[in-house]
Amino acid sequence: MFIASLEDTTSSITYQLRSAVATAEDLVEISFQTTAADGSLLRIGQALDGTSGGGWVGDFLFIHLQQGNLVVVMDLGGGTTQVLLSGPFHTGTWRTVQVHRRQNSIEAWEKGSGAAPVRVEGSDRFRTLDLPRGEFVAGAVASGVPGLTGLLRRAAVNGIDIVQLAGAGNDYTAARYVPCFSSGS
Repeated sequence: MFIASLEDTTSSITYQLRSAVATAEDLVEISFQTTAADGSLLRIGQALDGTSGGGWVGDFLFIHLQQGNLVVVMDLGGGTTQVLLSGPFHTGTWRTVQVHRRQNSIEAWEKGSGAAPVRVEGSDRFRTLDLPRGEFVAGAVASGVPGLTGLLRRAAVNGIDIVQLAGAGNDYTAARYVPCFSSGS
């Protein structure tokens, strides 16, 4: 199994979508190890728009650590919905988190922890995650948004594991793999 080392806050793995996608339901699984209390883990959607407000372009799902807690933020076009899993998630041990989005609700939990999932129903009137030309990015998700420093073993969205695709070294749709290296199995 390939393990990507995100050596600094600018390291990332990117998977470009081949065509437009609209989903009513998504399952995300991230397996990581870090001692950093802050940093982005995964972004689904388009990059930041570059305006002074630093807003996102279109729909997105964003998973990051903030002060050791895991935060999931979603916007389907009608406002953001947020889920917080209390940490600490920066203990230096392997952690696996799953996020299930169904229409405008999010459910998140740490796999194997025994803790109950945290579920939030969004007020967004939209029900699909529309990605006209989006991407999945693990690590540094956009310029000015620091990525997580640590190790990634899995970053899967609906079965597409961009960490393992990067490790296989095959063509995975114009993906960029920026300074990460295999840390073994």
